[in-house]
Amino acid sequence: MPEDRSEILDAATDVSSFRGASTKVSAASSGHCGHSGVHTRPDVLSELAHYSVIRELGRGGMGVVYLAHDRTLDRHVAIKTFLAECNEDLITLLTAEARISGKLDHPAIVPVFEVNANCDNPYYTMAYVEGENLAQRIARQVLSPESTARLGAVVADALHHAHLADVLHLDIKPANILLDKSENAKVTDFGLFALLASAKPTDGIVGTPQFMAPEQALNDTDKIGACSDIYSLGAVLYAAVVGRPPIVASNDTELLLKVASTRPKPLSQFALHIPAALDAIIMKCLEKEPEKRYASAADLHADLTAYLAGKPIVARPCGRLSRLRFFAQQHLFAASVSGSLVLLLLVFTVASMLFQAVENHYEVKRLKEEVRTLEKLQAQLRIAHRKSLDSSVSSQADLSTIDDVSQIAAELAVQGDLRRAAVFAADAFLAGTKHGIAPTDEVLTIIREFREEWDSEVTTDLQKAQIIHAEHEKQLAALGG
Repeated sequence: MPEDRSEILDAATDVSSFRGASTKVSAASSGHCGHSGVHTRPDVLSELAHYSVIRELGRGGMGVVYLAHDRTLDRHVAIKTFLAECNEDLITLLTAEARISGKLDHPAIVPVFEVNANCDNPYYTMAYVEGENLAQRIARQVLSPESTARLGAVVADALHHAHLADVLHLDIKPANILLDKSENAKVTDFGLFALLASAKPTDGIVGTPQFMAPEQALNDTDKIGACSDIYSLGAVLYAAVVGRPPIVASNDTELLLKVASTRPKPLSQFALHIPAALDAIIMKCLEKEPEKRYASAADLHADLTAYLAGKPIVARPCGRLSRLRFFAQQHLFAASVSGSLVLLLLVFTVASMLFQAVENHYEVKRLKEEVRTLEKLQAQLRIAHRKSLDSSVSSQADLSTIDDVSQIAAELAVQGDLRRAAVFAADAFLAGTKHGIAPTDEVLTIIREFREEWDSEVTTDLQKAQIIHAEHEKQLAALGG
């Protein structure tokens, strides 16, 4: 399997080595859809009350999960036993697990059946989900964007249910999301939970580094909360569709530092087939500051549901190119009557990208692939626009787009990229003219100063914008766009 995807599986099944004097990281997968094994502990298994152990399902740094038969209720269950010596912390964890098990009743949360906090033989039992965990699924093959969004919506709804009950998960990762034979997702292992109203982890870093939120990596207990789970779910969705975690590093120390300080690369840098809207949703989950993420798991669920239905979403992409590609796809999905506006944006974007490739000799292959994607959108938008009944009607999305493009022009001018600034300024001017929107002072200044001296017959700002637009189209054609 590809190296990046095998890292996800490795991280899911053994993070017990990530420990330090003041560090407590969750055990590996208690997700019991794991691989079968033959390792057992007879001294433990012989004392599991009315359960008959069938086989080992998986093990990590803290414990072992077995498939067993409940002789009393005649059903299969998963039993988690513990490798560590029984102590007060373990009893506290099990007691808390029992307390919260009654709070959570959701079809996408694996229910806990029984908790034994007796120090002679501590364990707990939960529903057995026949299938595999998401880490194993990703290691075999990444998910499609649609499957990723559907899985994310299910898990987000489950997390929202837990958060309403004042329960955090704090270790959302592929190994803790189980997939049954119908690929229905179920969340397991709330063992690292914290009650929002009271307890929070204070004795070290808690979570799995590749998927933990920055505030967890920094052990910033004041910021750890529901948004931490949202970040982790975003990291899981990133891995599901790309095949690698959002942050990778050569060692654990570097990994924690990067989780705390480095913004993940947009998904589109790894796979151009990923829709800009889904990219925007996942990247919003991965914001470094909790307040910039979704305010709740319910809001994330709503955006994923809207994306799946082809409706507008709340999340917005960050980069200039990503924003334009996002607007294009949003207009296409909505069959906007103002498709010509987006066509204009795409023409400028395609040309600018080609110029960047030629001038800087930078990522030419990737840029050309992106150009082809945008050109396909152009063709589809032309069809949608021809079908529109009233091209004079504007939408709020158009107004936002014009404002966004005006800001892009101003940013480029500040950076000294006057040619590209003029292209975007002309676009904002022409689109605004169509909808009766006056250009900003910055847009007018950029257009007027594009040339030190205009021809005498060029007297209006509209003419200047049209000339900039026409010249850019000629340059695009010359480059084979």
